Amino acid sequence: RVTIHMPSDTLRAGKEAASARDITQEIEKELTDEVGRIRVLVADDHRMMRQGLVALLEQDEEIKVIGEAADGRETLELAMELQPDIVLMDVRMPVMDGVAATEQIRQNLPETRVIGLSMFAEPEIAARMRHAGAAAYLTKSGDMDEVLHTIRRLINSNED
Repeated sequence: RVTIHMPSDTLRAGKEAASARDITQEIEKELTDEVGRIRVLVADDHRMMRQGLVALLEQDEEIKVIGEAADGRETLELAMELQPDIVLMDVRMPVMDGVAATEQIRQNLPETRVIGLSMFAEPEIAARMRHAGAAAYLTKSGDMDEVLHTIRRLINSNED
């Protein structure tokens, strides 16, 4: 429930002024639209990859992309501000790599799940991400359905 207090002179009669009821209904609709959606932050230093992930994720009605980051430090800052449910984290990024950013996110936001993403299927990279706190590790060459399945699995489970 949202309560809005406005000075009476801002609620003038007329076609241009929205009523308090209209404003309240609009806010309630926005809040209702967000309830239950999985909030995802996408972090990748390659703009095309990031935009592609965002476009594919936004096709899913259960997912809301709440932010994008191009490096590890920006990812950490956005995660602290937005507190996403899931971070899709590229492993190799400038300024701060995905491993260090994952460690910081997991220390500060234990409820946020991190999914490591990399071009490389090397077991050492996956192990580093898991050691940093990533709940899953996927290669970018994989299928988008695998990303969606992993997001849902992590949201619906209590595993780390």
